Amino acid sequence: MNRAVNLSFLSSIALLAAVSTGAQASPGCDAFNTAAFFATATPEDVAECLDQGADLLPDTAPEDSPLFHAVRNATTPLVLDVLLDEALERDQLEDVLHQPGRLGRSITHIAAAEARGPAMITWLATREADIRATYDCNDAWRPSCTEPIHIAAHRSDGFLFVATLLALGADGTVSTRFGLTPAEMPRTESPSHWSIHALLDREDWPEKTLGLNDAEPDPNAACDSFLTPDFFASATLGEVAFCLEQGAVATATDREGNTALHHAAAHAADPRIIDLLLLRLHMQAPESVANALQRANQTGFSPLHHAARHGTGPEAIARLIAWGADPNALAPPIAEPRFSADRGTTPLHLAARNTSRAREAILTVLLAMGASPTVQDHRGEGRGGRQALHYLMQSRPNVRETRLMLHKEFAGRRRPSPLSDDARATALHFATHANVEHGVISALVRQGFSPDDRDSNQMTPLMNGARFATDETVFGLLLQESRDPCWVNEAGLSIPALLAGNPVLSRDDPTGRTQTPLAAYRARCPA
Repeated sequence: MNRAVNLSFLSSIALLAAVSTGAQASPGCDAFNTAAFFATATPEDVAECLDQGADLLPDTAPEDSPLFHAVRNATTPLVLDVLLDEALERDQLEDVLHQPGRLGRSITHIAAAEARGPAMITWLATREADIRATYDCNDAWRPSCTEPIHIAAHRSDGFLFVATLLALGADGTVSTRFGLTPAEMPRTESPSHWSIHALLDREDWPEKTLGLNDAEPDPNAACDSFLTPDFFASATLGEVAFCLEQGAVATATDREGNTALHHAAAHAADPRIIDLLLLRLHMQAPESVANALQRANQTGFSPLHHAARHGTGPEAIARLIAWGADPNALAPPIAEPRFSADRGTTPLHLAARNTSRAREAILTVLLAMGASPTVQDHRGEGRGGRQALHYLMQSRPNVRETRLMLHKEFAGRRRPSPLSDDARATALHFATHANVEHGVISALVRQGFSPDDRDSNQMTPLMNGARFATDETVFGLLLQESRDPCWVNEAGLSIPALLAGNPVLSRDDPTGRTQTPLAAYRARCPA
């Protein structure tokens, strides 16, 4: 099997998806079907063993197969692509993906229970594994009708696993055969216990937070700096409780129009602080909570908008929405030109532009709690109509973010709609202009985005690739998928001209072993 194009990018992003950065030598192919192999294997290691004839469906006990070992032990979900692509080529995909484990558990049950990170669930869902799979509901001796989301909610680190499943379409209210919903599964000692409840059990949320009113005030609080990001970045629940007792006002604003809730939403290390601020308002006047959640700062951002754009805590997002913040609210128009880029945007648009390490988790929680990826912004002046996916491509996303967003938006529909913004640019235009990695381009193309779509400037994603790509395989993929690579726009701009101006793609291979991008183009479009 020729995996040259796929594997050229797998190694470059494997470390980005890895849970551990420690480099270890992978066991040889003799150990292929073991936990030890997949605990350190790279996508190339897996491909090499498959090329040597490694079996995808060995005659072994349930859950003792390469896919089960990979889901449990791999540090990167990219190895799943190698396994499942090979299964497809061998005409074994159905058997590999849907082989039953012990007690009838599916591969998604295993991912929910034992995977190192929630990206494994995203990968399986995008390869059509069933995230609503159940144990055998007809066997009274088994934990019948338990779905992956029940298992994820029981993990001590289950918050992002539950959020991922919800974002992918799992039902947060489904009951097991014994009447247990996912909200009844979290461990009471779990650090993410209440945040999981925020995801799953939003009814009567104020009553669920009443215990916070008994927080012990800490007189060491620096209340003079209460209305600042620095205060909330280090404040404890007790310090906030003390400042509120000393007369700090949660609805007061700073010079930028930010309230304490804005600062807590974006910077609080303890998400319970958000609950405490809103609980105190609720106890004074229940209607004041809605006002606080909708209060816009000078940029036009509500606390949820502010947290999505500048925050570092996905659990804060869950708490705000549990209190009633609207995940699809548009930021109001602001007259000042410096704020025009954020005009008419939703929290999901803004999260796509978040530059913190928490962006992927924030996007996941927003999608899990009702944010719509199909909403278009309303910036006007011919620059609107963009979806969150457009903004995400500008921000050079990883493959995990891209796959999650695509699955949520299109859920199996190959041809996305709407395709373009007001300037007729698609997400693939944005991605190729930003020179994103191969895996992101591949995910967009697989979803049905065309390298040949023309924007209002008569530029195509293929032309952007010729101009901006620094990875030959990106241009090669776009060229391979193009149905009209020889097109020249009205200004006379052509692919050869753009390649000539690209300092990376215009270089020759001194060994003569690799076909240059221009030669590949000429093979499709002879001069």
